[in-house]
Amino acid sequence: MGYVPFILKNQLRYGYVVLNINEKKNGYLEFLLNKKTAIFNVNAKQNLIKLFIRKILNIVLFFIKKNDFTEIVSIKNSKINFFSYD
Repeated sequence: MGYVPFILKNQLRYGYVVLNINEKKNGYLEFLLNKKTAIFNVNAKQNLIKLFIRKILNIVLFFIKKNDFTEIVSIKNSKINFFSYD
C-alpha cells in the first residue's frame, strides 16, 4: 500500500504497510516500521579491531542516528472491503 504513519507505544513512527489478501478478502496486515539506530552495526563475530572501532565511534557519534526499517508489526486476522464507483 505504501508509506504510512503508525502509532506504537504512544510514539508516532513511519513505515510501509502491506496487506496480503485471499479470496475471502481477509489476510495478514503487516507494517515495517523505521527505527533510529546507531550509525555503525556492531556484530560480535567481526574482527576485534573493527568491533572496537565501531563501538567507540557509536559512543562518540551518539548524536548521529540512521533510520532503518527494522521492526515488523503483524496483524494476523484483518478484513478489507473494496468499493467501486459506477
